[in-house]
Amino acid sequence: MNCMDYLHVLKYKYIYQKLSKCLHKVSFCIGRHPLLFICIPLLFTALFACGFLRIKGQNEKEFSYLLFNEKSIIDRSEIEKLFQENATDFDFSRTTRLKAYSSIIAKAKDGGSMIRESIFQEIENLDWMVRNMTIIHKKYNLTYTDICRKTKGICFHNDILNLVDKLSAFLHGRIQI
Repeated sequence: MNCMDYLHVLKYKYIYQKLSKCLHKVSFCIGRHPLLFICIPLLFTALFACGFLRIKGQNEKEFSYLLFNEKSIIDRSEIEKLFQENATDFDFSRTTRLKAYSSIIAKAKDGGSMIRESIFQEIENLDWMVRNMTIIHKKYNLTYTDICRKTKGICFHNDILNLVDKLSAFLHGRIQI
């Protein structure tokens, strides 16, 4: 064993001895006062856990993915100041935020065009079923007209369904959309 190896071993032996003395003192103190080392951590844990009661989760997806000073958020706030949303006369095309609402997205089973008479008939049937649906909530019967967003007292109507009358003329090339 050369001199450098011996110094290397002595260095680690010195660290081991110092660490061993410190841990011996700590364990001796814990052994003499065990309640302090049980109660104090529990007390601090309970105290700091009270902070979790005040945490409010952010459910907005925009808050999670966008910065507060991003250009799109600044522009949207300016648009909302100029054109305030009217709760009684709702216009779906003028919404600037995604709020709690439901929508149904239809897609052709074969992946083809949706502009076919058979598909439009199925969409009309689906629209009829949704408009005539009844939900029982807290002993109340709610229909589509009870929960829909209204414009001038009338529920939102899917404008695409207005094309049903003109669909055959469009398919034969007599009119263009």
